[in-house]
Amino acid sequence: SKAQQERAMIAAMQVDIQQDMMLKGFDLEIENARSRYKNALQKVEDQERNLALAQKINDTSLTKFRAGIGSSFEVTQAQAAYYQVQGQYVAARFELLSSIVALKKALGKI
Repeated sequence: SKAQQERAMIAAMQVDIQQDMMLKGFDLEIENARSRYKNALQKVEDQERNLALAQKINDTSLTKFRAGIGSSFEVTQAQAAYYQVQGQYVAARFELLSSIVALKKALGKI
């Protein structure tokens, strides 16, 4: 009957719409995973620079202390800052690894 044909046509259109929405959802998931990866990679690079700077400051404070022109407080502060930056670097690396897994998952590689 004509009503059955119309229901079948509507059902087919709904399937097409659902399929299109699913594909767009996959594309969005992939794009989000790529963006997360790029941001995480940038964060690791930034933390590497921060770590090098903190190391330089720590070394300088130790050199000044050994030469008698720096205080032990300055050394302690520099060391604390260095350890804090190390922790941030480790966290950034973990975030990068996590983003790689998410990207591979979104691409269907795992």
